[in-house]
Amino acid sequence: AAVKDDNGWHYIDKTGKVFFDEACNYAYSFHDGMARLQIGLKFGYINKTGKIVIQPIYDKAYEFHEGMARVELNGKWGFIDKIGNVIIPAKYDWVFDFSEGKADFKKDGKYGFIDKTGKVIIDAKFDRAFAFHEGISLYRTGSFRGGKYGYLDENGKVIIEAKYDGAMNFSEGLANVSIGIGKNAKWGYIDKSGKEVIPLKFSKPAEFKNGYAMVMIGDFKTGMEGYINKEGEFVWKKSK
Repeated sequence: AAVKDDNGWHYIDKTGKVFFDEACNYAYSFHDGMARLQIGLKFGYINKTGKIVIQPIYDKAYEFHEGMARVELNGKWGFIDKIGNVIIPAKYDWVFDFSEGKADFKKDGKYGFIDKTGKVIIDAKFDRAFAFHEGISLYRTGSFRGGKYGYLDENGKVIIEAKYDGAMNFSEGLANVSIGIGKNAKWGYIDKSGKEVIPLKFSKPAEFKNGYAMVMIGDFKTGMEGYINKEGEFVWKKSK
């Protein structure tokens, strides 16, 4: 973990033992074996020995995912590997982290996907597209406020039409979707064919983890909250 005291930034283990110090403006936690450092106005990376392996030359930078990190130079984004090789040149308006071998990118106001060689595998034609999870990408038509959500397969084909006011990524084979906005939103679950398997009746979103999801029916004051299973049955209810 990265910590700071009066003497600057340090990396410590779970016992609090200091492994090494870093002279920088800001130190970030390790991810995928690498950690970001901000030195002045630029960003670089260190390995787990504290050695700077990628010099601080980037205007912005993010964590490594699947062996690659997204970086910005002169207002454009691309990807580097763990020794600093430019794998995908900085030419995009915006990029997101790799997930399942694909990264979503923005160009001319639209979103698409590239693979790890930089090849465009899904054209930038969506108002918004999100990282792949379980082989499926959440996408949106329209703006953040008022837009509709649906799902794409790995070829960019629409497999579930954009008809939901809210939606989350697939998790354990189910996706949490809603009709309605704000306090009027009702959330439920669909499978990968788009079939509604748990009715849209819950008042807050939640993904399934280890077979259960924490949901609520009603409002925070008088509603009922608890865990449901994948049949939509409450297996535990929170006491008032």
